[in-house]
Amino acid sequence: KYSSPPFSWGPLDTAGFSSGFHTIKAVAKDKYNRTAEHSINLIFDDEVPTIQISSHQNNQIVSGTIKIDTQVSESTNKVSFYLDGVLLATDSSSPFSHNLTTGDYVKGLRKLKVVAVDSFNRTAEHSINLIFDNASPTVQISSHTDNQTVFGTITLTAAADDDIGIKHVKFFVAGQEVSTDTAFPYSHTLDTTTLPEGFHFFEVLIEDLAGKIGSHRISLKVENNSPDVRVIFKKPSNNGTVSGEVNIWADVSTNVTSVSFYIGTTLIGTVSSHPFTKSWNSASVVDG
Repeated sequence: KYSSPPFSWGPLDTAGFSSGFHTIKAVAKDKYNRTAEHSINLIFDDEVPTIQISSHQNNQIVSGTIKIDTQVSESTNKVSFYLDGVLLATDSSSPFSHNLTTGDYVKGLRKLKVVAVDSFNRTAEHSINLIFDNASPTVQISSHTDNQTVFGTITLTAAADDDIGIKHVKFFVAGQEVSTDTAFPYSHTLDTTTLPEGFHFFEVLIEDLAGKIGSHRISLKVENNSPDVRVIFKKPSNNGTVSGEVNIWADVSTNVTSVSFYIGTTLIGTVSSHPFTKSWNSASVVDG
């Protein structure tokens, strides 16, 4: 209450009141006790803005185009997005977000910052580090070569590489996933007798910590059936009598790579190319 001009009051500490609408009223009285008044409504807002990056975590690995989402207080009017201190964009409407193409930047550690501004130009900010990685991982089946023939139990080994980190390597046989390996050496043991004879595709797929993938595929021929081998003397017939030099022929299946020839238990020679023939001097053994 003031009895002399200037008729003013303040300052008013709004922090002592709850946030929201409040009425300010001034009442004037003259010497005859006549009164007049005037009222206005004011909105008290002492809550500072808040902001947080909600779409990503600190030190997260990212690639490609990412959407940066934020959680802000109701009083926020705009949000500015910064990368390594450089302004990227300002969003003035909810939801406050920004699409960032990480491929436009060199891979490595980057600082992402968001700044919220409310109607009273009060600010709040939040920062995290992101790791940009747009290089694709590489993987190759290193234990076998394309079109190689295999049999029995084999171990498939994959040579995998990525500059940031490998999440896992998956192994596929004939289009079906058979195992996932998360640690070096990346390998899978397979019993080929569970597969039909013939060619099959063997594939490895790598995924790195940024979610990027790479793959490598080869074809292997499964042959688990025993080779068909028939030994034929040029002459004479079975149980026939021989003398001097004798030519022994081996008639074999297509998957045979070598033939060893024995007289009794004595090895007389091994032939590693077609035709599989061996000359033998029958005089080197006792008659009978």
